[in-house]
Amino acid sequence: MTYLAPQTPPQLRTKALLLFVWVSLLVVTPATASTTLHLLTWRASDVQLWRYIADHEMIPDVRVTATLIPIEAYDAVRRGEFDTLEIDVQPDMVQTQAALGWLNTLSNLNLLLPLPNLSLEAVLPSGLSTVMGADGQVFGIPFGMQMATVIYNKAVFDASGLKVPTSSDSWESLLKQADNAGVIPLFVAGNAGWWVSQMFHETLFAGRVSSSLATGLVAGTACFNDPLVVQALSDVVSWKRYMNDKPALASYQDMQSAFALGDAAMIIDGQWSTNPASPLFQLSPQLSVGTFPLPGPNGAVASFATGGYVGLNRTASPDAVAQVMNFIASEAFAQLSMDLTGDIPAFSGKLVINDPRLAEIADQIVGNGYPVHMVAAPQLGHATLSLDSLLATGYRQLLAGQVTPEEMAAAVQLGLNTTGYAGAVLCDI
Repeated sequence: MTYLAPQTPPQLRTKALLLFVWVSLLVVTPATASTTLHLLTWRASDVQLWRYIADHEMIPDVRVTATLIPIEAYDAVRRGEFDTLEIDVQPDMVQTQAALGWLNTLSNLNLLLPLPNLSLEAVLPSGLSTVMGADGQVFGIPFGMQMATVIYNKAVFDASGLKVPTSSDSWESLLKQADNAGVIPLFVAGNAGWWVSQMFHETLFAGRVSSSLATGLVAGTACFNDPLVVQALSDVVSWKRYMNDKPALASYQDMQSAFALGDAAMIIDGQWSTNPASPLFQLSPQLSVGTFPLPGPNGAVASFATGGYVGLNRTASPDAVAQVMNFIASEAFAQLSMDLTGDIPAFSGKLVINDPRLAEIADQIVGNGYPVHMVAAPQLGHATLSLDSLLATGYRQLLAGQVTPEEMAAAVQLGLNTTGYAGAVLCDI
C-alpha cells in the first residue's frame, strides 16, 4: 500500500473532518436507491459510516441501513438468534467479530450467503481468515486491520542508550543491555490467556516462524512439534531471565502499568496501545512509544482483522449484497472508512493517511504483515477445544517452567488431533 505524506496537521484535519461529517449529517440528500439492505453492527462509528454512504448514494441503486446492537447482546447475532433482538427489520448482512467461533457458527447454521464473485485482489490476505470458512470459502470482506508487535518505551530506551534491534543477535544484545540498565527488558502478561494466544504467540511466530510453515500448520500439512516451532518456543524459555518475575502469573493490567511507568522497556501488544487514548497514556500522559517487529528469520509483524462483513442467505436481494461487498473491497470505501472511523482497512492499494502513527502502522501491516492469523483460522477451531485455548494453557505452563518446549509443542498437537484436525494422521504422536 502506498501512502501520501501528511499535508495537514492531524489535529486540524480531525477538526475539519468532524465539521465535515457534522455538516454532512445535517444536509441529507434524499435517497433514490431502489433496494434497501439492513446491516447489523456493534460499532457506533459504522452506523455513521453507512449513513454517510447512503446519504451520498455511493452505491448505485442500493442503500444500506446499519442498526446498532449493544455489544452485550451481540452474541445473539453469532448464534443467528435474530428474533431475540429488538430490531424492526431482519438483516441482510452482519458484521462478524474476529473470534474463532463466529464464522463457524454462522456457517454451521447454514446462514451465510455464498459470494463466489467477490473482488479480493486488493484485500489483505492476513484479514481473510476472519471471513473464511473451514473449507477455504470466503464469505465476505474483512475490516479494521490490527497489528501486534513489540512496543518500546522511548524514554527508557533514551535513558539507557538502547537501540532498536534489526537482527536476532541485536535483539539478544538489547535484552542484556536493558537488564544491565536496571529495567525489566520485556514484560510478559502470561496469566492473560487471550493476550498469550493472540498477541504473544502471533508476534512470536511472525518474527520466528516462516509463513509457509504456519500455513502448513493451519492446513494440516505440517506439525506443531516441527523443529522450527520447538526452536521458537525454546527462544521464549531463553528470554525468561529477561522477563518480569513470575511471568506466568502476571496480568494484562500489570503489564500496562509496568510499561507506562517506565519499569519495563518493552511489551508485546496490539497497536491500540500506541494510541494516545489508550490506558497506557492515562497512566503516563507524557509516554512516548515506538514499535518494531520481533527480530528473527521471518521478522514480520502479526496482522489480523477486527471482523468482517458477511451476507445472510435469508436476504431477498443477494445481488445487491454482492454489489455492496465489492464496494467494501474498493479503494473508495477503504479511504472513507479510514477517514470516518480511524480504522486501517484490509486494503492493499493507495490511501491517504494524515496521522503519522497510523501511516506507520499501515505500512508495517501491508509491507511486512504476517499473512497467517493462526488463532482465527477456522481449521484450528472446535466447539470445546481450539488452538486459542491450547496455546493459552501451553504458554502459561512454559513460562512457569512446568513443561519443556518439546512437551508444549506435543501437547498442542495432541489436543488438535482430538478435534478432527486435518493433520491428525500426519502428526500422530
